[in-house]
Amino acid sequence: MTDRRVVLALIAIGAVGLAVVSGTITIRVATEAITGPLLRPLGHDQVERGLRGRPEITPAASPVPGAGRTHFMATRAGRVLVRCVGRDRIVLAGWSPGLGYAGLPREPGPGARVAIEFRGADGTYRIIAACTNSVPRLLE
Repeated sequence: MTDRRVVLALIAIGAVGLAVVSGTITIRVATEAITGPLLRPLGHDQVERGLRGRPEITPAASPVPGAGRTHFMATRAGRVLVRCVGRDRIVLAGWSPGLGYAGLPREPGPGARVAIEFRGADGTYRIIAACTNSVPRLLE
């Protein structure tokens, strides 16, 4: 009777092991079918080989002539990048909404001021910025 229980226990353990292995394989195959093959990070040598023979890229000219340094402004609704153009003009260089917000540029410039709205579940936040003597400041 004891031998029979040992055999049944071994069969049960084998069945569980087989189920785990087949489940793991099934999940991996399904994941690769949906997302594509898993990519591994490249090593230093692989990156160097990939970059050899590629032409150097020169950055395009600034879209705004005479554009100054980019300045970063942060609020709870999002982050804004602005650039003073000359002494009293400003351009919206970029933005990144906070979690749960969407950014909608209203006055991207270049102009006397820039404005962007960040909309979220708890309301709309409007950010207005201007430059005075080539120094950006948050108006609202």
